[in-house]
Amino acid sequence: MRAVLFDLDGTLHDRAAGLVAFVRDQFIRFGIDPKQLNRFVSRFIALDANGKVWKTEVYSQLIKEFELMGSPTVEALVKEYLGLYPGFAMPMADAKYVLEILKTRQIVVGIVTNGRSDLQRSVITALGFDALVSAIVISEEVGVRKPQREIFDRALKKLGVSAAETIFVGDDAVADIEGALNAGLYTVAFHCVAPEEVTSTNTLREVLQAIDSRFDTHHLATGNAA
Repeated sequence: MRAVLFDLDGTLHDRAAGLVAFVRDQFIRFGIDPKQLNRFVSRFIALDANGKVWKTEVYSQLIKEFELMGSPTVEALVKEYLGLYPGFAMPMADAKYVLEILKTRQIVVGIVTNGRSDLQRSVITALGFDALVSAIVISEEVGVRKPQREIFDRALKKLGVSAAETIFVGDDAVADIEGALNAGLYTVAFHCVAPEEVTSTNTLREVLQAIDSRFDTHHLATGNAA
């Protein structure tokens, strides 16, 4: 093994927590009735569907359901989301620690994520991950999405490694685990149901242990990947 690829949202980036913090802040600034705060947050999260629904649709529905100060347009709310959300981004517990450890061991690391390029790159930069990885592959930039094999192939090419010597870590059973397996990578499942042959983990420290088990311990000790 020479390389590790990570999913971003739900794996390195605690998108759920960051999104709640952003939505609460937005409603506090725009909401007219403070008693509606929790319902607004719940509706946003439900409509967002874990990032699978773009914000134009989310805000279009919210504007119909809630009275907002100044009657902001959908376009204005989406623009604010794109501009402000990265400031609310939160790393998953131990994310930077794991990336830093892998970097010191000279294991090449990359991020493969679905989503908008501008938003995902802003989040990666805000979290400080850009300085810790050698490649970032975003679906909007390459024109293919996980679980399609090509997006994994693009990441492998950027890192200069083969699928057989790369581990993929992700939290989506289909997009991450099934997709990576079909691309020939060894996989580590993070907080998701996975096939029996796949290592399942609940913390990033457990992920690091799973990664360690796939690397030659002598090389890890000397800082060189097997």
